[in-house]
Amino acid sequence: MPIKAYDLEIIRKNGTKGFNEISAALIRNAEGKPVGFRGVTRDVTERKRAEEELRYQNEIQRTILDSIPVMVAFLGREGHHQFVNRCWQSTLGWSLEEAQYNEIFTKLYPDPEYRKYVLDYIKRAAGTWSDFNIRTRAGHVLDTSWINVPLSDGSNIGIGIDITERKRVEDALRKVEEQYRSIFENANDAILIVQDGLLRLTNSKALSMTGYTLEELLNIPVIDLVHPDDRTLVMERHQKRIKGEPVPDYYTIRIIHKNGDIRLVEANAVITPWQGRPAALAFVRDVTEQEAMREVLIRSDKLSALGKLSAGLAHELRNPLAVISSCAQLCLKKPKLPAALGKNLDMINRNVQRADQLINDLLAFSKPSQISWKPVDINDILSRTLRMVKLEKSVRHLSFETDFDPDLPPVLGDGEKIGQVFLNILLNAIQASPEGGKVLVLSQRPVGENRVEVTIMDNGPGIPAEHLKKIFDPFFTTKAEGTGLGLSISNSIMEQHNGRIDVTAGPEGIGARVSVVLPVVEGVRKKPVKEALTGRSRLPKMRGKKS
Repeated sequence: MPIKAYDLEIIRKNGTKGFNEISAALIRNAEGKPVGFRGVTRDVTERKRAEEELRYQNEIQRTILDSIPVMVAFLGREGHHQFVNRCWQSTLGWSLEEAQYNEIFTKLYPDPEYRKYVLDYIKRAAGTWSDFNIRTRAGHVLDTSWINVPLSDGSNIGIGIDITERKRVEDALRKVEEQYRSIFENANDAILIVQDGLLRLTNSKALSMTGYTLEELLNIPVIDLVHPDDRTLVMERHQKRIKGEPVPDYYTIRIIHKNGDIRLVEANAVITPWQGRPAALAFVRDVTEQEAMREVLIRSDKLSALGKLSAGLAHELRNPLAVISSCAQLCLKKPKLPAALGKNLDMINRNVQRADQLINDLLAFSKPSQISWKPVDINDILSRTLRMVKLEKSVRHLSFETDFDPDLPPVLGDGEKIGQVFLNILLNAIQASPEGGKVLVLSQRPVGENRVEVTIMDNGPGIPAEHLKKIFDPFFTTKAEGTGLGLSISNSIMEQHNGRIDVTAGPEGIGARVSVVLPVVEGVRKKPVKEALTGRSRLPKMRGKKS
């Protein structure tokens, strides 16, 4: 009979308990009857304690694994599930026994290519987190994230979490963020967050409004973008806003574009937290064109009313002036006229002629004549106008420098009226130039633009800033004998041609720079200029005294 081993709990002499392993076998006599037994016993207390400790540890580990809110799967060296915890079973819907089934991966990942991708990841056991779509027993597809940790015997432990809800929230937040970002970037207003005097966040409208790149704007003190005359106002209102004092909701200030242009903007700001500290959230709208349009409408209304008055006044004055002129000329024909009387009559006649010219200007201003639309060669008109003004005695003390673009395209308009505009501007430049002064005339087509630009510059005292807004107003003049209608009429002519006249300070602040801008006519061939004037440089420096 084979020897069998039994573990028995014993009580020692000292009262302590232990375990002995007993192996015993029967002893039989010749007749085969049991007559005794023989046996071996040994103390296995330590082994029993180790086994009990192992069972206890296994129970603890199982309890922990079944209690944690993450999925845990133990995969053997062959890649089969040996154990899955309660969270794995409740999340995916399969039991431990089903998970141990070799084909469970076909249930979890029905797509063969995707399943291969998952199994390759498990084999690599790279110890990094990766996201997977996994199908539950109920047929739902969950977003999960897993990490596989390799063990020394070739098996590995997979730890996974259900991130379906997190993904849903993230997707929803991303969509909201994209919507707000789209609104932020496509807003008609520049939106800025300013903290410690520097820009922290802005949108693309601020870039186009100021001409700077984002990197440049983030490194420029915001106050430097504000016109010097408006900086005190901006700072005062910012300080009041921080203190909680009332300030107007909107206010208008000027900002400086990167190219030096002054832009008129309407600003509104509130204090808001930004990264744990107070900051100013500002909304800025460019109202330069809006304000210019408003001024044009106001000016148009004024000019309309003034034009009607001028027309009526001109007609009323012309008849008595004709009588005065006729009487003065008749008296001048009398023989033996006293010299003093003759001089007075001659003065009367000259001033009547001057008044008649003023009446003609008034009529031209009040009712501009119709435009005779034809392709016009700007260089040809400039050449003829310059030849005409050079015949005047008053220009002999001046020098003229020209630079005409030989490839200048034609414009559509009335050559006679455009010549009148050039003549008015040239006469103003001549009258403003000092003894030995210089007048520069150039024509060009700016690169990439569908317009022609004629620039006339002098090196006289220039135009005071306070006069720039008034120079096109009727009857505004700083000359003793001027009527103040020349530039008004010229501006009206340019408006009829869909063009404009820009007046600024000359180079280095010397003299005045007047630019006449006209749209070009595409597809119209230009006639050659018979007598074009040419020059050396396009924008030479003007020398003279600053005003």
